[in-house]
Amino acid sequence: MKEAKEKWVDDQCVAIEQALATAAFAKLGKIWKSSISFKAKHKLFRSLVSSILTYGCETWTLLADTGRRIQAFENKCLRKLLRISYIDHVTNESVRELVVAYVGPQEPLLATVKRRKLAWFGHVTRHDSLSKTILQGTVEGKRRRGRQKKAWCDNIKEWTALVMYELVSTAAPHQRCSTPPAVFPNAICLVSFTAFSPYTYTANSMVNAESRFVTEYDTSPLDAIPRGMFLGP
Repeated sequence: MKEAKEKWVDDQCVAIEQALATAAFAKLGKIWKSSISFKAKHKLFRSLVSSILTYGCETWTLLADTGRRIQAFENKCLRKLLRISYIDHVTNESVRELVVAYVGPQEPLLATVKRRKLAWFGHVTRHDSLSKTILQGTVEGKRRRGRQKKAWCDNIKEWTALVMYELVSTAAPHQRCSTPPAVFPNAICLVSFTAFSPYTYTANSMVNAESRFVTEYDTSPLDAIPRGMFLGP
């Protein structure tokens, strides 16, 4: 009973945002049923629905069930936009292939949540603030018996395969050097040293002029977390 209550507390923020996003999606039902292009529908979905779901996602502690719910919500909305019914027996992979064919590669919502959490961790680590003290601080006492409740930082450790001291050193203030830092060795990405204007976004890159690094990544795998995601303000 206690574990079930703690799980509900962890998921309630995600559940609230998902309910608000579902309501916003339902209000736009006439647009989804209209004859406008899928590209226009997808842009509306990303700007009016996805933004509601991912609001404040930097503070979420993602559990396995939470990730599945986010993926299920996105798949359900994409099927609605494509006018594909569940009785048509079309797989989720086929739905995503159709989306890529219409509008090109898109970052899944779950990957967006992970990217924003990693960027927030880097932002907090590089600034002396109360948030940094809470995030990296410890308290006196012993841990309770049994399996420990998943913490916010546990997600970061799982996605990067790094321990806490490695994460802190990796996300340290940017150094102007000609050699990119070795972060996320298990990620699918390419990091190169270059100079661009601040926060210039292209189809498959995120550029931060302060660090003078450009990170290009393949967003097709749901769990692909690119290097350089600690880069941010």
